[in-house]
Amino acid sequence: MKKRFLKKIKTKIYDAEKEKEALDQLMHWYREQGFWDARILQCKHIPIKDNFYKLEVVLDEGVQRFVKYVEVVGHPKITRHEIFARINNNKYKKIPFALSLLAQQKIHLAKIFKACGFLHVAIEHVLQEQKNGLHLLWKIVPGEQVHFGNTTIRGYTKVPKDLLRKQLDYIIGDVWNKDKLQNTLIHFRSLDLFERVHIQPLHDTSKNNQRDVLVTVQEDDPFEVKLRMGYQQMSKNFAFKKGSSYRAGIICLWKNPFKKADTFLLDLHFTRFDRLISGAYKIPFFLHLPFMTTFKGYAKKYTQPVSVGSKKTLYETNQEGFSMGFSSHKKNIDTGCTVGFEWVKTKNVSVELAKALRFEADLVDKRIPYFFIQPTLFLDLLDDKLNPNKGMFGLVSLKAIVPFGDSSYIVKFLVEEGLFIPMGPLVFASRVRFGHIFRKNFAAIMPPERFYLGGANSLRGYQTDKCPPLGSFVDEMGTTQWVAHGGKTMVNINLEMRIPLHKRTFYGVLFQDFGALEEDVLPQVHL
Repeated sequence: MKKRFLKKIKTKIYDAEKEKEALDQLMHWYREQGFWDARILQCKHIPIKDNFYKLEVVLDEGVQRFVKYVEVVGHPKITRHEIFARINNNKYKKIPFALSLLAQQKIHLAKIFKACGFLHVAIEHVLQEQKNGLHLLWKIVPGEQVHFGNTTIRGYTKVPKDLLRKQLDYIIGDVWNKDKLQNTLIHFRSLDLFERVHIQPLHDTSKNNQRDVLVTVQEDDPFEVKLRMGYQQMSKNFAFKKGSSYRAGIICLWKNPFKKADTFLLDLHFTRFDRLISGAYKIPFFLHLPFMTTFKGYAKKYTQPVSVGSKKTLYETNQEGFSMGFSSHKKNIDTGCTVGFEWVKTKNVSVELAKALRFEADLVDKRIPYFFIQPTLFLDLLDDKLNPNKGMFGLVSLKAIVPFGDSSYIVKFLVEEGLFIPMGPLVFASRVRFGHIFRKNFAAIMPPERFYLGGANSLRGYQTDKCPPLGSFVDEMGTTQWVAHGGKTMVNINLEMRIPLHKRTFYGVLFQDFGALEEDVLPQVHL
């Protein structure tokens, strides 16, 4: 304790404020260890020599108290929550009864009951001294349950109020819940129509156990243009070499063109390696159902270079099509489904490159039309979207491609799961991915639809999408070049321990990546 609390006041100049702060921290630590009656009996400054003094502190620790059991009277299921269960299920280790424990449990109980609509809950505690430790009893008087009342929408907007009411996550009479208010705010903002959205419960209008809500909106400008310019470095050094590329794009938005909370979007995107022209129309419902619906038409061109700096093209893919997508967000679950028609043409593939790529020569320079459907399900239980410390996420995606003509169908399946576990200041993170393409002949699978590994988001020991199996050919300079085949079965496991180095803003990471790609028979396993 001397090193932990009093060492920092050992200076050449006496500072009464620092001494008081150190002693206060010492007494706070005692009370957090269950010594409720701890006190300082005496504090002396004993002269040594040459104006140096020794601080002598005499303490009375008192009796240390431990908590053995917690009960919420009349609500036994609540004690299953972690904050109570870690005390009740502990049979061997004594848990000091910190005074802060009372405040933590009271706040937690208030959140539980307020989430159920009991906004005026009264919470009191009773302590019972037992031989094996203190028993803590919580007595709850929940009061009357509050429900949602009327909702008033005001502000400047050309969207019909009846349509905006469909974005509410509640109806009159529902049990009051702050999460429903937050989800309503998310729904309004997801329309991308308003410069400002504010939701306010009206406390003064609470009547008959109902609380009214006021939603204030300010519609944004109907037209918006976004320009973007940049430079993309592809080579290993920072020089303007042939592997680098410009990046340019423009997005044009027309908000609420038909007064249905809809949006029209035109997106143009250009680099050395790909071109994209896309037009989309979004509307927040489909046949009066609350699904965000997107109609999209696009034309995409992608050039896959053999290697950074090489003039030779591995292949070029042209995709044109149109699609209709549906999406929905409920609590922590996002669901969606996209259906459409597409025409794909793979060209600029020589016989030599086709062999290196393991791609059927009969499919080169052939424009293949097909129908596709792709349902997805995403579960998000993370505590933070950008820098999670606890929780999990999961993704399931299935894409069925049905070509017109003699070609066989393709079904592409992908599942992904991530887990974050806090270990004191450290965070253990893991991610598991598995994918498989149901198609017997691997060479008939179009290169963009195959699975690849390598890069910062899969196997960090390989360049992006450069994980074996590989094929080889001799380029125009007489050099052997290696190209990735991809695979129709993929397994990827990422394990890492995140170590905070500075105030949880700068981290070091120890990681281990595993990956396996399979073409037809035997898998290629890599670490």
